[in-house]
Amino acid sequence: MSETPTPEPLKPNTEEEIAELRRRLEASDAIIRNRNQEIAALQSQLSDLQENSASAGEDFPDAADLLNQLLGKRKKSKADLADVKAILELIEGIS
Repeated sequence: MSETPTPEPLKPNTEEEIAELRRRLEASDAIIRNRNQEIAALQSQLSDLQENSASAGEDFPDAADLLNQLLGKRKKSKADLADVKAILELIEGIS
């Protein structure tokens, strides 16, 4: 059976080492605070985008209206109401 090595006793840090460690800790804390602010800003932007995309589907006209507009511009179009509904469903699925 092998014995577990005992760790070396901690040697006391000098004032300079302690000061350096404190500076590094403060710098790390500042980086963390900045990252947390960036995360909060990105979460806010994401929330805004999600709200906008949820309401974007409400801006589309009715499928029948779209078909009438299409037929008004392209008299020979072979699209029917089912085609327009399918297209709207595809668009809503993307957003």
